[in-house]
Amino acid sequence: MKLALVTKGGDWNGMPFFFNLSAPVGKGYPNSPFEDIGFVQFCFAAIAANTVVPPPANLKDPWSKVKVTGRMDQATQDGIDAWQQDRRRRFGAIFEVDGIFSVAPAGMTDYAKHTPYSIVGVNYILLLATPPIRPRPDMDSLAGLVAESTRKAISSKITG
Repeated sequence: MKLALVTKGGDWNGMPFFFNLSAPVGKGYPNSPFEDIGFVQFCFAAIAANTVVPPPANLKDPWSKVKVTGRMDQATQDGIDAWQQDRRRRFGAIFEVDGIFSVAPAGMTDYAKHTPYSIVGVNYILLLATPPIRPRPDMDSLAGLVAESTRKAISSKITG
C-alpha cells in the first residue's frame, strides 16, 4: 500500500490524497501483498460499521462480513464484487465488473473519463464515512493488522 496524491481536479473535493495499492486485489490475485488486501478489507469493514454515511443495504451486508486479515477470502471477493456491481447498476457499462481492485497509476484517479479506479472510490467513501480518523485510518480500531503499513504510507509522504 502506498499513499498517492490527487494531482488533478475532478470530483474528489476534500480528498487531497488516497491510499493506493501496490498490487491488484481480487479475482486471480490470491497472493497479493498483505497490506493491499488488508487495506481493501479495512475500507469495507470501516465503511460498513460507520453511522455517519451508512452504505446502501446492497453494500452494507457483504461489507459487514469482511474481516481485516490481510488474506484474500470469499467475503473480501464478495465485497469487491458487490462494489463493482453497485457501480455498474448506478452508472452504467463504463464501470468495469472484473472482480479486481486495480492499482491506480501515478497521477491518475480514473481509468476512463469520469470512471474512477475502485480503490479511489472506496477511499472517497472512507473519507466521508470516517471523518474523525481521516487522514489517520491507522487510528481506527478496525485497522488492526494494517495499521502499521498505513502509518508507513503516511509517514513516507510527511517525512519524504
